[in-house]
Amino acid sequence: MKANQLLWVVFLFSTLIGCRTKQVPVFIERVVKDSIVIRDTIQKVKLEPYFEEKETSDTLSYLSNKYAYSEARVSENKLYHSLGIWDKLIGVTTLKITEYKTIKEPVPYEVEKIIKVEKELSLWQKTRMRAGEIAMALVAFFLLRKLKIPKLL
Repeated sequence: MKANQLLWVVFLFSTLIGCRTKQVPVFIERVVKDSIVIRDTIQKVKLEPYFEEKETSDTLSYLSNKYAYSEARVSENKLYHSLGIWDKLIGVTTLKITEYKTIKEPVPYEVEKIIKVEKELSLWQKTRMRAGEIAMALVAFFLLRKLKIPKLL
């Protein structure tokens, strides 16, 4: 009966002094979304369509509208043509454009994550483990001997 009690004492003692896990904080990045508003102004100019033709039997021709003027002439069997624009303001349409852009920016923050790290055993711990192995072998030997199994011993 003493061997059985000793076995229980060794078992309880080994569970009380066993290893435990260590918690190490790990940094993980999260994404922050930020919006930027971009405003732009576009000016559109729309000219009224205008077309005019003129036929003349003279050597000189002149056309004009509210945007430009043109002059053509024939001299010594060569055609000369000039085009100019008036110095006037034209109606302008303004468009305002608003655009939203999302920026993703990594921001580190601390998250607790359990990482199991095996530590190196000290000489004293290795010796105790070896002694436990020997004790278990002796307990198995005595149990087999007590049960009287001669084939194994």
